[in-house]
Amino acid sequence: MTASNTRNKQISIGDDLRSLPASTLQSFPIFRNTALAVVTKHLRDCRVQKYASGTLIITPDDHNLNVYAILKGQLSILHDNSGSEPLTVLGPGETVGEISVFDGQKPSAYVKATQDSELLVISREVLWDMIDDSHEISRNLLHILAKRIRSGNTTVLNSLQLQKQHEREAQFDALTGLHNRRWIDRTYEKHFRHSIEDNSTLCVIMIDIDHFKIFNDSYGHQAGDKVLQQVATAMKGKLRPNEIVARYGGEEFVILLPGVPAKIAFMISERVRSGVEACFYHDPASNKKVPITASLGIAQLEPGDSKESLLKHADDALYQAKQAGRNQTLVFKSF
Repeated sequence: MTASNTRNKQISIGDDLRSLPASTLQSFPIFRNTALAVVTKHLRDCRVQKYASGTLIITPDDHNLNVYAILKGQLSILHDNSGSEPLTVLGPGETVGEISVFDGQKPSAYVKATQDSELLVISREVLWDMIDDSHEISRNLLHILAKRIRSGNTTVLNSLQLQKQHEREAQFDALTGLHNRRWIDRTYEKHFRHSIEDNSTLCVIMIDIDHFKIFNDSYGHQAGDKVLQQVATAMKGKLRPNEIVARYGGEEFVILLPGVPAKIAFMISERVRSGVEACFYHDPASNKKVPITASLGIAQLEPGDSKESLLKHADDALYQAKQAGRNQTLVFKSF
């Protein structure tokens, strides 16, 4: 619904404030501790306006020339007008519109009536007259704006924390807790480029759980998930901080070893393989321990290798390990 359509939902406009006690306004934060005579003096230049629920009152599309004090109902401040959760909700006694009135810029958010509402409309000119008349009103506005800024800072901080959480979730595999394919692709590219530029060593280990499809078919995907988690934990327990492991997809994992030659990579690979071999799945139906093993293939960066060829060589070595009987490590050798 557009702003023009919602504005047509206004119920009525009235400028007779005789039924509105000035003492009621004195309880509002903007008029707190303000002399009754000052409040009463400026009421004649204000109006009360009613808005139906759903009406847009302030939008970033138009300059705002008024401060609105809520007499009845409820207003929501929204980042957009697409039905998103409100940034904050305001009730009777609270005001909105101060910042855009003061700085003369278009508002940065939408303000919508989320209940049938009755608002005291204070124009920019009347607000400045009130400020000139009363130090109390000036002080109250400073308190209101400080609270608004603090609330805005809290919203920004929460948003940043949520963004960091989403970034973390985008880098980790939800099932195993290991880094995921997206993260390892970026990390691999960085280490590959560094190795080429510095003429340093880089080894890649590809790991695949043996007979995993048969295991899933026999014991179900929930059992398969438990095995993946168990294997991931076992591998992490066998690796040092600079030995980078990630889930590459399905039952396949990858380890990056920057600065490590194939001979050392083989020792690391065997350490990991033995850790996986120590795992087992307990089948409650047969009360038997089902062994778990993995095959591993290693490739070392050689002159002329590309990112793709190095991964393919590691995958070729993994395939050879499976063909040779599984539960073993093989190093890629070109012929």
